[in-house]
Amino acid sequence: MADKDGLKVAKDYQIDTAFGNQKAFYVKGCNNLDWGVKKHLSNIFDPKSGNTVMFAFNHGYFMGSTAGLERLDLVIPKLLPAVDVLMGTRGALRTCISPDCKNAIALRVSSCSSIINEDLSPEVMLSIWETLSA
Repeated sequence: MADKDGLKVAKDYQIDTAFGNQKAFYVKGCNNLDWGVKKHLSNIFDPKSGNTVMFAFNHGYFMGSTAGLERLDLVIPKLLPAVDVLMGTRGALRTCISPDCKNAIALRVSSCSSIINEDLSPEVMLSIWETLSA
């Protein structure tokens, strides 16, 4: 209840103490980014080293299956303990990654559903920020 009658001890706002979340962010060059971007980056980068191990297995949608990655459902789960971020297409993630996986996900989003020609230049890649703001 509010201190309407002055019965509680005076408030101590500790104005001589620095604000709690003003310490330097561990990803180089990202100190002044907004909270949401920092939150996403903190899921991707290791707080101790500032590094990440990203495993990209999104090549199959335009190059065909990669040697050794024909069965993603057998290979990817074995690699999860050594990987910080998984980069794949929606279909690949849904078929080989359990929903309770704690690794960060970098989802491949593009405007093409398949490749007809050998030239990939007409393809338009959308960043995750463009996708979320659309």
